[in-house]
Amino acid sequence: MTIAISPDGKILASGGETIKLWDLATGELKNTLQGHAGAVYSVKFSADGKTIASSGVDKSIKLWDLDTGKLSRSLESHTTLVPSVDFDRNSTGLASASLDGTVKLWNIR
Repeated sequence: MTIAISPDGKILASGGETIKLWDLATGELKNTLQGHAGAVYSVKFSADGKTIASSGVDKSIKLWDLDTGKLSRSLESHTTLVPSVDFDRNSTGLASASLDGTVKLWNIR
């Protein structure tokens, strides 16, 4: 399982079989993001808090639009599970690390 807190401190994202978004003030479940085929290993918020990147056992990296709750993009190039993903400081790039021994840099603009 993985967790991340939005830059404004209002939302907690948790990853397991799905990604759940929680309101930190009330503890209420705000949304569930489904799209990975298997466990989610990493969730990260973009610097502006509008996008979540996730990765997992299905070898993919997914980008989620938090305004709509929809999958906006799926990045696939690794050959095995991806336990780590993170945005650069401007949220224009993304790095992913896989158990296939590779680190990939993605231009997401």
